[in-house]
Amino acid sequence: MLFLLIGGGQLYFTDEYISLLPGYSNVACHKHPMLHIIVSEEMIKAKILGRSICTRQLIIARNIKHEIVHLPFKTIVLFVAPYSSLEKELNRLLEGQNFYTSEELIPDFAGDEKCLTEKVLNYWGLQANNVQLADDQRVRVIIEKFSNGEWLSDRVSGIAEKNHISVSRLEHVFKNETGITLKQYMLMCRLRNVYRLAIKGISLTEAALASGFNSSAHLSKMAHDMTGISISHVLEGIKKQQIFESR
Repeated sequence: MLFLLIGGGQLYFTDEYISLLPGYSNVACHKHPMLHIIVSEEMIKAKILGRSICTRQLIIARNIKHEIVHLPFKTIVLFVAPYSSLEKELNRLLEGQNFYTSEELIPDFAGDEKCLTEKVLNYWGLQANNVQLADDQRVRVIIEKFSNGEWLSDRVSGIAEKNHISVSRLEHVFKNETGITLKQYMLMCRLRNVYRLAIKGISLTEAALASGFNSSAHLSKMAHDMTGISISHVLEGIKKQQIFESR
C-alpha cells in the first residue's frame, strides 16, 4: 500500500499509487523517493532542479528536488510506489531523464480522482495491476508488516534481527528489490500511519509517537522535508477529505 497523504482534496489509494485532487496551489521545494505525476487542464508552473517548467503533463523521477509554483484547480497528482510495476512502465517515458513534460491536453479531462487517474494512465497506454516487484520473501514481509502499521517504531537493527539477517545485508537486499533505502521506506510508512491515526481523531503528538517519530516536532520536520507542505496544512484538511482505499 502506498503511503503519502497531502492535504485538502480527494484521495484514492491502491497498492501501486496514491492519486489526489489537491486542495493546495503551490508546494515548497522538496524531494521524495516516489515517482511523481502531475497532470492538469491548464498550465502547471514548477521548478525542477532550479529549472522553470510550464506544462500540462509532468512526470518527475524519484529523489529529484522540485517546487510547484502554481497548481491549477483541475489537476490530478499521483505518487507511484517505488517497488511497483507501474513505476517500471513510467520509467520508459522518462528514458533515464529527471523529468518528462508535454503540453498536450488529455481529452475529456473530467471526473473524480480515480476516473482521472485511469484516463491519464490510459492516455499513456499504461496499466496499474497492483503488482509489487519484490521477489525476496524478507522484503515482502517488511512491506506487509509496515502496510499493516506494524514494526513502525523499530530500528533497522531490530527489523534485521526479526528477519535473521545482518543490517548491512538487509539494507542491500531491500534497496536492490525496491530501489529505495529501508530508512526512506520506513519514513513514508510512518507518515502514512500518522495520517491514518489523525483521521480517527488521535492527537498529532500521540500519532507521531505511535508511528515511530521521536516527537511531533520531529514529525513536522520530516513531513515538510518530504512533501513541501506543513503537517498542520495536511491535518486542517483531513476532516474535509474523501479517502478511498483499494485492497
